[in-house]
Amino acid sequence: MRKSIIVFVFFVLMIVLMVGCAPPTFMAPVKVNVTPDDNITDVSIDIDQNGMKHIVGLKDNRVVYFKGNIGEPTYQFTIGWGLLLPGTDTSTWKQYQPEIAVLDNGTAHIVWWEHHGNLSQKIACHYEVPLIFDPYDLIYCHRLDEPTLYTTGLVRVIAKGNTAYAVYDRLHSSGYVDSVWYKKMEELSSTGLVVSYLDVLEEAYIFSMDLAIDNNGKLHLAYIDEATYSPNPRLYYRSNATTNMDGSMSQNWAIAFGAPGLRENVQPSIDFYNDFVMIASVWENSGNQMIYVDRCNIIDCATKSSISTTSLNADWNSSSEILEVEGLGTFSTYTLSFIGHNDLSSHDQVWYWVSPFSGNPTQVTDTTNAKSQLNMVDGFIPVIGFMENWQVSDPIISYLEKVSIYEGGEGLREVGTYVCPGLSKFNSSDMAAYVDLMSDSIPVAGIWNYCGTTRFSTNAYLIDLPIILK
Repeated sequence: MRKSIIVFVFFVLMIVLMVGCAPPTFMAPVKVNVTPDDNITDVSIDIDQNGMKHIVGLKDNRVVYFKGNIGEPTYQFTIGWGLLLPGTDTSTWKQYQPEIAVLDNGTAHIVWWEHHGNLSQKIACHYEVPLIFDPYDLIYCHRLDEPTLYTTGLVRVIAKGNTAYAVYDRLHSSGYVDSVWYKKMEELSSTGLVVSYLDVLEEAYIFSMDLAIDNNGKLHLAYIDEATYSPNPRLYYRSNATTNMDGSMSQNWAIAFGAPGLRENVQPSIDFYNDFVMIASVWENSGNQMIYVDRCNIIDCATKSSISTTSLNADWNSSSEILEVEGLGTFSTYTLSFIGHNDLSSHDQVWYWVSPFSGNPTQVTDTTNAKSQLNMVDGFIPVIGFMENWQVSDPIISYLEKVSIYEGGEGLREVGTYVCPGLSKFNSSDMAAYVDLMSDSIPVAGIWNYCGTTRFSTNAYLIDLPIILK
């Protein structure tokens, strides 16, 4: 008996010692729902320093919140409408596009927009989930902006360490964007201007935006817009790393101010590497699409440079197409992942390329299936997630939908494949990770809404599973 205990203890100690360098294993996906087999759409996920996963999504046009670690996330609450007069008709009230960001200590910030029956009056909303949640609290929209001001639907949130920001726009009476604002969530009175179109008499529309927070707690944004005085979409970078006296962002770079070729339907990707802000975007010239990476200093953005990564490669310089791109800086590398095809094939694949982008990018997939929903997170090394779907007709027309992850250590691994009778029902996905270099394990998790259901999966080490160890 004593010998068995010694062997068992030795085995556990070896696991703990090895887990820091061993690759994570993603668990079989579990369903995320309020009631069995319901459909949670528009999903978003984040992770706190204890490895706890925080998830939001939509059920019947209402924001729902879940929380959990390894197993099936537990439903916590549905966001309501607040105190209402008796008889108030809320049948046409709806909530949209929730996002979640979590501080290290587990405080979660949820943002979304809602309307109360009038789609021209979209309200930018926020709710803070406290560390100690009281189920008897009223859970409803706390406006990010003034009571008489509305949004076009641009409402975002991001967190890093103990800092969180919300970003939202204001609707002009013309229906275009009046201005964009940021709010530091720990200091709700700390609000600053990102950009004002009204001040320069422009009417503008914002196609997409990506956010990042640096190690100093400063917010950085990359976005694509189109405005009155530009014949083509524009790519902008702005940050509160430097500000004016009123808190408005003074650090900015007009990366592309109306030059033709910027693909507005591909969201730019912003992150950091060494002392630089890195912004990846997709351009097209003479029928060939290419990835550009623009960079400048995190503080002051004084030294600027640009490189067209794919167009310098002989296999990518004549008829390539790029559908999605993600850029990620880790402690040692800057990595691009993207979905697209080069000149040698018309089938879109998932690719992986590490700076300085010499040689050829690594081809992750080799199938004819449609690919989408690219995510890449920092699991100490980049972890890529994506979706594939393809049609089958035996015995009836159906779609197969498959979720996979890829990382350099273990290569390509399947998370799950499901049969969807009838049309493909894929809706949304998100992934998150929490990097703590002092920890033995780095939690990575993903949530995917497909086949009319929502499923969650996360990596797991044996030290995360005390029930198994017992």
